[in-house]
Amino acid sequence: MNKLQAQNATAYSYSDIYDFKRKDIDEYIKINGIPNECYKKSPSLKDGYYLVSDDKKWSVYYQERNIKFNEKNFKKEQKAIDYLVSLLLRASCTGIDF
Repeated sequence: MNKLQAQNATAYSYSDIYDFKRKDIDEYIKINGIPNECYKKSPSLKDGYYLVSDDKKWSVYYQERNIKFNEKNFKKEQKAIDYLVSLLLRASCTGIDF
């Protein structure tokens, strides 16, 4: 982890200050899971992130005003979760690349 002076911290992104690796994020998710309030598990009219499945595929997307954005479909649940996490990290403005 890099250490920066406090007065300079606002000039850097999160990833400039903290050295996160993919395995660190994977380990955190494995231990803690993705907080349930971050996404919805079944289709609805509410805005937000979705991780839903039918018998054939997993779908991940962001929905606003009943319009789906960045929708991707996956055969495997883990791939869908990875994509959801990447969306959540970008939305949280952490600067962490997944």
